[in-house]
Order: sequence, then structure tokens, then C-alpha cells
Amino acid sequence: MEPTEYLFELINKSNISLLGYTFKEERIKDEIISKVSHIELPEINSSFSILSYIRDSKIDTILNNKTETPTHFLLDINNFMVGRGETSRANVIKNSLQRIATELIDTNFKLLITCPIYNTMGNDDYNFSGGNTGLYMADFVGIIREDRVRIMKNREGGSQIDIKYDSK
Repeated sequence: MEPTEYLFELINKSNISLLGYTFKEERIKDEIISKVSHIELPEINSSFSILSYIRDSKIDTILNNKTETPTHFLLDINNFMVGRGETSRANVIKNSLQRIATELIDTNFKLLITCPIYNTMGNDDYNFSGGNTGLYMADFVGIIREDRVRIMKNREGGSQIDIKYDSK
């Protein structure tokens, strides 16, 4: 089992990271994201542009004399809004994530996605709320379960291991 620091190394190395959590582990998810330098993205709809958001954030940094520039944008899957006439929430999430990831390629920012997961039929299989697009796009995917983060995907190697989460 790897130490907690390894989790943050993986998140910082990855361009797109995905953390899945059940509502029982929401406190641990909040602790993890509080230790990652980030800007939380607002509600996402079909007209959202990450490049406009980056521009507005840079202007805010200059006007308010902020010294630290966060490294990650935090996107919670619960912040996706589905408008009238759009086919499904999963399609809105898929299209928006693909657009955001494409726009972030030429920036120095990384994307940290948090997503509720749910268990089906009482087995150890978990499904991501809103579909699996984030799972396919991410360089790193971790599932928070009790006091551990199970690495489901790691493009740096070493997938399917557990990290013991220590809140120190």
C-alpha cells in the first residue's frame, strides 16, 4: 500500500484526474481537493468556455493583486446543468468534458474532476454518475472507499493498487 503523498504526486503529474466517491466518503474527497491548488469551476452548461474562464481568472488575479496561480481547475460532475432540448445529461457531460479537455491542452492548467459513484447490485463494481467519459479521458482515476483510494487507472503505471489515505 502506497503512502498518501503518492496520491498527490499522481494528481499533480496527470493532465486530467478523476476522483470517484460515494456520499459516505465526501469528507475525504473534500480533504483531498483542499490540498490541491485549484479554482473551482461554476455550473457548466452548453455555452461554457474554459478559455473565457481562464481569461477572467487571470484578470481577477491582476486586479486583486493575487500572487498564487492555481495549477488545477476543479470540476464536480454535479455542476453540469442540462437545458431544455438537450438529449441527456450523459451527453452534455461527454460533450462538455471533451471541449474543456481540448481547450486546456495549450494551457498550463490541469483538470481535477470529482464524480459521485454508485454501486450496483451490491458488488464491487462502481458506476460514475453521468457516464464514463471522464474515466476514458483521465490520466489518473481513483475511487475513494473508506480510508483508501483505489487506483483504477494510472497512465504513469502501477494501476489497481490502494493508497492508504491519512488526513495529516
